[in-house]
Amino acid sequence: SEGDDTVEIPGRCGRPPPEPAMRAELAWDAGCRLGEGIVWNADDASVWFVDVLGPAVLAFTPAGGTTRRWPMPQ
Repeated sequence: SEGDDTVEIPGRCGRPPPEPAMRAELAWDAGCRLGEGIVWNADDASVWFVDVLGPAVLAFTPAGGTTRRWPMPQ
C-alpha cells in the first residue's frame, strides 16, 4: 500500500533461520589482542598465526593440544 515501507523477502518471513551446516568450538583461548594471518602448516600439522598487538607468533597443534608462543620485539 502507499506509504508502507515494509519489504517482504520471499521464503523467509516468519521462519526461523536455517540450522548452520557446521558448528565451531573454541580449541585454544590464546588470549590474543589482535590475531591475524592464520596459516595451516602441513609439515608440523599446526595452525600458525600472529598476535599483532601482542606482539607474538603463535602455533597450535590440534592433535596433541600443543600450544606455542614466541614473543616478538615491538
